[in-house]
Amino acid sequence: MILSNFILFYKVLKNYRGNKQYLALTLNQSRENSKNMFNLKSNRSPCIFISNSKSFTDQVSSKSLKNKNDNKLITRNFWQTLVNKYIKEIIYLSPSNSLSESYINKLKTIGLSVYKGNEYKSFLQRFSKDLLNGNIQILTNVKDRSSISLLNRNDVIYLKYNWLKFLNFNLLNSKKIIHNVYNESKYNETNIAHQSLPIFILINSNNEIVLSESPDQLRKSNDLFNLSIQSLGKVSSTKKLYTGLVFINPSDALEYKEYINAKYSSSTRLNQIRIMPVTINLYFQLMNLRKRNVEFRLIPDLKELSDLVYKYRKYQYLSLDSNQNYGHNYFQGQPVYLIKSIRAKSRKNKDLKVFNYLYSSDKKKNLSQYEAVFFSYETAMDAWKKFVEENKDYHLPVRPSIYVSNLEKFIKTSYYKKNHSKIIFLPSIDTYKFLKRYLQSNIQNKSNINYWMTNRIVYIRTLCYRVFWSLTSRQPMNW
Repeated sequence: MILSNFILFYKVLKNYRGNKQYLALTLNQSRENSKNMFNLKSNRSPCIFISNSKSFTDQVSSKSLKNKNDNKLITRNFWQTLVNKYIKEIIYLSPSNSLSESYINKLKTIGLSVYKGNEYKSFLQRFSKDLLNGNIQILTNVKDRSSISLLNRNDVIYLKYNWLKFLNFNLLNSKKIIHNVYNESKYNETNIAHQSLPIFILINSNNEIVLSESPDQLRKSNDLFNLSIQSLGKVSSTKKLYTGLVFINPSDALEYKEYINAKYSSSTRLNQIRIMPVTINLYFQLMNLRKRNVEFRLIPDLKELSDLVYKYRKYQYLSLDSNQNYGHNYFQGQPVYLIKSIRAKSRKNKDLKVFNYLYSSDKKKNLSQYEAVFFSYETAMDAWKKFVEENKDYHLPVRPSIYVSNLEKFIKTSYYKKNHSKIIFLPSIDTYKFLKRYLQSNIQNKSNINYWMTNRIVYIRTLCYRVFWSLTSRQPMNW
């Protein structure tokens, strides 16, 4: 058990100290064992109240504060240390003040601190990670959690963290296992269809995705208890603590990176932030994780979005999905373009023929055809021009009828779910050019995640090269 000034979020606890909050530590002392042992089973123990407020301190009997046994330093024996390190650890959290800091300083001076030096930093990192992942049970001595207020000094409020290290019972939840298996099978099922679409994320020097803290949580950060108690499950919040951005256009990712560097120019750790191309499979996998404290948002191609709203939308041959949310100055989601089926007459015998634009590729000497979903209007028009040149014997229109939707809605349609293996996503030419430059400049850097992603990126590069070569050249499509 740890009884210490547990400062997990410094700024929040600093506010408590300034507002003269109180600290309550319940010490379960064993009257039969040695003087430094805790009785973890007994609940009939005195409370030591610590406060910066003199009026509140006066409410505590002088007998409790002057008791000789209450002032003795508390240590752990060998077995308690072993249990806390490998099996279970219980942590109490309450506001800090000068008396608690004095007690902790005495422990440090004598060398009785539970965690010393770098061990304390490592402990905070592991504890924070498990806390955010929901692997730590949180309890409080307040029955009505919705009425908790630190301004009420009539009751002693504290949080109890039950940290199981040997077994994570969340992983033993059968419903969660079934849910994860289902998501994994669903992910593998659509894996092939999504290999053609690259997306972009920002990672740091540790190959971790860069997350930003939610503005809503920053405004609430002066109340650590309300924030922690939300994770108990009974006082839930739809707000997320952290947000990760996933970009369709690498230029937008680069602009976001430059914004971070400019905002935190004094930091010495931001020069390691870089753009990492991955497939959209990663985005769907992150969405399936369903972390309570983290959300990921797909940032559409902002330039393409602007052109669609103020330019392309006026074209009569473009038809927007009936369920699409849009207006005269906005469009929700990442726009995607599909060329509709067209009937055309033959120049020779006037026969009608239905044309479906399909992207063709040669895979293991077997011709495969895919329905193309374009992420750029210009790319779709270039592909159609080449298609018209290849079918000069028919009266094909210069501009085809194009169906417009957004990526998020399209992949949820029943049509996509039934035909996802026959659909290919085609990014813009600018995206392909960025991937080419990225490979040329980073192919030598074989860090763990880069080395793992190399095969994926090579596949994307080869596919993009073939796609745009077939769309822009006049050569046969069979390689």
